[in-house]
Amino acid sequence: MTDPILPQKSFLRTFLPAPLYHVAQKGGMGRMWRMLFVIGISYSKTFFYLLRKRGLKAAWIFLAVKLFTPVGPGGAGVFWFIAGPIIRRFPSLYHFPRQIELEISTECSKKCLHCEHTWWKPEAQVQKQLTYKEVKFIIEQFPGLRWISLVGEGSSFEHPDMLSFIKYVKEKEIMCYMVDHLSDWTDETVEAVIDNDMDGIIISLDGATKSTYEKLKVGCDFDNVQKNIRKLIAAKKEKNTPIPEITFTFIAMKKNVHEIPDYVDFIASLGKRADFGAGSRIGVTRMLAFQQILHMQLDDIPQEIIDDANERASKHDLFINFTGTNVRDELPDPSCCIAWMEPYIFMPGLISQCCAVFISNNREFIKKYSLGDLFENDFKTHWRSKPYKTLRNIINKPDQPIPIQCAGCRVFNTLPREKKYGIMNTHTGEVFNLKEFYSHYMGDNMKWRYEDVIQELDQ
Repeated sequence: MTDPILPQKSFLRTFLPAPLYHVAQKGGMGRMWRMLFVIGISYSKTFFYLLRKRGLKAAWIFLAVKLFTPVGPGGAGVFWFIAGPIIRRFPSLYHFPRQIELEISTECSKKCLHCEHTWWKPEAQVQKQLTYKEVKFIIEQFPGLRWISLVGEGSSFEHPDMLSFIKYVKEKEIMCYMVDHLSDWTDETVEAVIDNDMDGIIISLDGATKSTYEKLKVGCDFDNVQKNIRKLIAAKKEKNTPIPEITFTFIAMKKNVHEIPDYVDFIASLGKRADFGAGSRIGVTRMLAFQQILHMQLDDIPQEIIDDANERASKHDLFINFTGTNVRDELPDPSCCIAWMEPYIFMPGLISQCCAVFISNNREFIKKYSLGDLFENDFKTHWRSKPYKTLRNIINKPDQPIPIQCAGCRVFNTLPREKKYGIMNTHTGEVFNLKEFYSHYMGDNMKWRYEDVIQELDQ
């Protein structure tokens, strides 16, 4: 059995990043510390590989990301166990982001049931692909960039310039991670990913069987995904390279939660942890819900399933993390948030403080309260602007309103502060109470999260 739920105001609440807090909560402190120790030791192989092949700068960037990148799947953020509380108290000490997520495409041929892209209204979001010139223009606005995730609500590897993006990023010695389903990969894709030393691929794979997977990820081919994973592992062995690090993500919902233990066995059938890479793990997370898919939402994963999956992972020498919950009261307080250190640049060049507000089918709202457009002013100008500074200065203060961009966050429990201090429009400085925000400002597809709260306030 796992350790008891950690206290809301415990020491670990303060020092553990939100994802690791949930790992400890669902799998126990012992499993979490063992995972961190083993992964940390294993990273030495990657460090020396980069030192031999790409030189001191590439090896240093890798080490710096693992030590100093606070959020994102590419980072370990060891330094932030100590520095995180200090930066949250004095956000001006964090002078400029060294890691970003960049949405390169909002075009996709798939119709995954749990993806907001499937449910977009035509006017909600322009569907386009950033050009090679536009991607370079954006990246050049971040001097000293160490880590980038080329992501988005589109299918990244359907972009005709995707392999050119990887090559460009790696030539600049920036660590590069991707999220993809791998259904459409070709031999050329596998070869380019290996030859350019792409650092990590997070494989979105939400089922242990062909039937479940293809019902959820409409348009993806379960057999192709397996073949491409095996090809990628074979190519890594042939080239004797520890990268890309292969991580698996399973979005748990009512339609697939029963397959989680078998999913562990399925991943083990594809390869060993050493085949996948030093930081490899299975990430099981809850579905980020919005109005159209509420019927698929799972409040939490049954404990017996978690225990079974943990036992099978130990048997196969794999790491499995259970992160996130849809139970609001179990979410950490926003005073612990450091996600704002990693901006999310979304189509067609707008700035969000982080990625947590996405997958909500709420793009009109997110665009309206974005923190700037990189094709109007450079990022440094926006970073120093009043709205962005206000957000950074109040999000971690327990006695301040919640920034409007962060209202209703699915990673942190913003509700107590919204009730007590309201929601601030960081562009104007105006503060709304919760009922005003719900009635006049909140995006329609997120109102379901507050219906019970508003009913309570009306009584």
